[in-house]
Formats: sequence, C-alpha cells, structure tokens
Amino acid sequence: MAEYRVLINEAGVYVKEGAFFKDQGGLTEPWGRAWEAIEASSLYDARRQGIKLRRERFPRSHRTSGEGEPMEVAWPEAKGR
Repeated sequence: MAEYRVLINEAGVYVKEGAFFKDQGGLTEPWGRAWEAIEASSLYDARRQGIKLRRERFPRSHRTSGEGEPMEVAWPEAKGR
C-alpha cells in the first residue's frame, strides 16, 4: 500500500500520488489543507475509495467518472500506476 491524497467535494473526486502531492508543496501550501491522506494499492484504488467517501458525504450529488463504470474506461491515463 502507498500513500495517496484525495480531494473530495460535491463536484467530484481528485487524486494525487503522495510523493507528487508533497513535491508540489501540498503539505505546506494553503491549497493542500483540503486534501486527505489515504492508503491505497494504486491510483485506481485511491479513486474508488474517494468515490465511496464522496457518495457517503454527498449522497445526492451527480455521478462522477469511475462511479458505475470500469476505472480503465473512466480514467485510462492512470493505467499502470
């Protein structure tokens, strides 16, 4: 398992690899405060977890990419990470 950061809001779910988040200054810059650390096996797994959390927090929100469709279809650029 590796560390990922997720930003979850009513509009959607956003995912960054933990090291990339840190390299961008997410631990010290104000924009990074809203991102949550999670443990996941891949970017796909981190997004799945984020989607589940978003659905719990915002049950009436619209569907987001990867919710109800294979992650490989919704987010092909993350394949292999």
